Amino acid sequence: MEEEENINIEQFKSIDELYSFIESNITNDDCIDLWVKYRDKTTIEDEKLKAQWEINCLCFDVTSDNLFPMTYSLDNGTERAKKSSDLNDLQIQIIEYVKERASACKHTLLKAKFNHILWKCPPGVKNNNYGLIAISNYIDSIKLYCELYKTHKDKETPFKILKQYEFLVKLSEEIRSDRTPLMNLTNFLLFQYDEFEFYARHNILNTMIGSKLFKPKDFENTLTFFDEFLLTKKGPSDDFLLTNHYLPTALNIAIRIQADVKKWHNEKGLAYLRLAENEIKEDRYWIKQKFHQNAIDSFSRSGNEELKSKAEQLYADLKPKVKLNKVRVPLSNTDQNYLKEYHDQIRKMTQEILKKQPNEIYNIISSGYFFPKKKDILKTKENKETSFGDFATIISFDKNKNISNNLGEKDDIETYRIFSSYVNISLLPYLHSIIITGIKSGILTLENFLLYITKHSWMGKPYSKYDLGGNEECINWVELIAPSIADFFRQIQNSDNNNYEPNFILCMDSLSLKMEGLFRDFCDRINTPTSVSRPKGMQEAYIHDILEYEILKQYFNEDDLLFFKYLFSNTGGLNLRNNVAHCFYKSKDYDISKMLLLLSVLLRLAKFDYKTEMKK
Repeated sequence: MEEEENINIEQFKSIDELYSFIESNITNDDCIDLWVKYRDKTTIEDEKLKAQWEINCLCFDVTSDNLFPMTYSLDNGTERAKKSSDLNDLQIQIIEYVKERASACKHTLLKAKFNHILWKCPPGVKNNNYGLIAISNYIDSIKLYCELYKTHKDKETPFKILKQYEFLVKLSEEIRSDRTPLMNLTNFLLFQYDEFEFYARHNILNTMIGSKLFKPKDFENTLTFFDEFLLTKKGPSDDFLLTNHYLPTALNIAIRIQADVKKWHNEKGLAYLRLAENEIKEDRYWIKQKFHQNAIDSFSRSGNEELKSKAEQLYADLKPKVKLNKVRVPLSNTDQNYLKEYHDQIRKMTQEILKKQPNEIYNIISSGYFFPKKKDILKTKENKETSFGDFATIISFDKNKNISNNLGEKDDIETYRIFSSYVNISLLPYLHSIIITGIKSGILTLENFLLYITKHSWMGKPYSKYDLGGNEECINWVELIAPSIADFFRQIQNSDNNNYEPNFILCMDSLSLKMEGLFRDFCDRINTPTSVSRPKGMQEAYIHDILEYEILKQYFNEDDLLFFKYLFSNTGGLNLRNNVAHCFYKSKDYDISKMLLLLSVLLRLAKFDYKTEMKK
């Protein structure tokens, strides 16, 4: 059929003429535009209605799990019309029209489509006969299109064949019909139809993998297609298809037929190296590095140590050259004025707080009153406009320019990104106005801070353990954290001296590393084990693992836990403990903001008294 936009709709004087035209000219299964034009052109209400029904039928995705949408309605969000007796007059009229079209059509594709739609109708309308007729006509239609492709070589025809094959497999799976016709067609398309290029055969194999109809023996000899393609590949575009589509399918087939998978992992590694070699622009080195990382992973799986070492060296050589462009988004004057008013309000509130006794001030901080709320973070996520990042692959780098493998944790990363905005806009101004101003004014001192921890928290209660020799060891957390707190107070008190440059490296290093021990000791006191099995034997759990313990929800609310995970999580949070322990921070990274957050964690963790809340 000629291009739809070139067809003069005025030539059709009745809907019957359009039916006949489509029947005799259809080499395209999508006539939607033609029907839209006719619907808008005709003045006969009955024809206008039928044209709209044709559009609805063509738009319906028969591979979905839904009923044909014209046969049910929604009442208060609930599906209605689950059986034929529930159908209203209009829905019955639509079904009768589809039945007439299924019976009257002579073209195999149209007959398959309308019978498939009847199969997707409610019980009482749906029956196996419709499904079987659709299957038979899909097979005949695919064969017809194969013959057309031999003579016309229309580049769109293979895609139409593949689409019909997908419909056929899905329907055959639902109706559980005799597999023989489908298997014969599949064998013909894969091994006997020489007109297909590799991409078409791959698409068929991919459809087969996604279906329960096909057994391992149905995939025999199919890996030769991939071998042949590897011999004829031409450039980066082929390597991209290999790594993202073709080789993952080859791996799936190899697993099914119990063939060697290492070969295909090795081919993936080689393809990634070729892709990396083709990235020569400096502003794309971050993509080049991702290809190196993927090559290392692939060679690890294939057991090719030589090529793995080569990829690791390439990764290390490129690391110093990787850089990401900065993007600055300026705030409007309205937003700037709003923030100024908001921060003025914060200063007024904190001035009132600093009029209270030190213990009351520490209680206010530990209560988390002005900390970000999880419900607000989730609400912000829900109301966020769709962005390019929602569809793109995200590559995350840590402080040491290593690429993180946080696949499948995109949701966590987005949560922490929004949380970080709340921290910078709201929480840190509160903490700065209370803690820094309080220390400089002498209201908050090292003595009353440590006294608060000692008298009002479980941290101040000595705790006994026994070493391997049976000797008792007394643990006093106040002694362990006091040096870092003392150094922080000293840095703030001397910060007004023009000849002194505050430095938070010692206090931050010490306190961030103590946090893992504090959380572990908290779990120990509530009788929760923190030892886990690892390849080297039983070892202590890391802080990000401890924070996932279900029992902590009995002691900390969701806002506490989100705050803790934001600071110590390795899946998008600040990952403070890890960055300090592995020396990823440079001197500029040791800033007052991180220390204020650490003090806040300490106070929120300290809000329990061992004798009251912790003994349940």
